[in-house]
Amino acid sequence: MFYTLHGRGPLRVHNEVHDLTPGRVFLHNHRDPDIGYFYPENGTEVWRFLWISFYGEVAEKMVADLVARYGYLYELPWDRGIVKKMYSYRNYRGAVQILSPLGGLKLVMDVLTGL
Repeated sequence: MFYTLHGRGPLRVHNEVHDLTPGRVFLHNHRDPDIGYFYPENGTEVWRFLWISFYGEVAEKMVADLVARYGYLYELPWDRGIVKKMYSYRNYRGAVQILSPLGGLKLVMDVLTGL
């Protein structure tokens, strides 16, 4: 999950480009070669975002199912639900957080059901 807080950036899905502005979320499997996001060439403001990645066969199947059913893009308010919870982890930015299997599963399920 990738959530834009401030600024903007493009998301390429196959050959289609989408604008990621504040409040927009995209969900994808991180090893998907058809997905790319990048800072725009003509960007003038800082692009800040929250992101979480999770790996494993079950998580990747759940993400693929959600993408097949509902697409890659979502809109979520920053001050509620899973975005608020993820924002609360900002003090850990720049560090990898390793969770217990149960804690990791709960966070993954919170993210996926929050969408």
